[in-house]
Amino acid sequence: MKDEIELIDNELRAMFPQAPFAMIKQELLADETAIIVTLKQYRGLLQYRLKNYRPKLKQVTQRKSIRTELLPDWFDDKPQKDQWGGMRDTLKDMIDNPPKKSEEEIKADREELDRRLKELRD
Repeated sequence: MKDEIELIDNELRAMFPQAPFAMIKQELLADETAIIVTLKQYRGLLQYRLKNYRPKLKQVTQRKSIRTELLPDWFDDKPQKDQWGGMRDTLKDMIDNPPKKSEEEIKADREELDRRLKELRD
């Protein structure tokens, strides 16, 4: 049986010298959907795959922008410090270290809010 397979391989190698025989044979033997019981089936499938072999082309995709839009000058991903006047740093400092109010100021603010709430309810 091995001698017959080698004869078939040598014959098909001579018929299709441009095709990568070893790779196609390995794929055929590893293919679970190919049912090979007889030598005639082996020869027919291998010959079909060698005959219809086309090398796989590498697909190179270039990403091109579809369109470009004009954006205003102030639209930046990272605004400059001088543009914002250091506002981001100031806000971060205020969040990290909130200003402390005395009890009198808190009481005055609370009374002011109560007065506004009463005005709105009336």
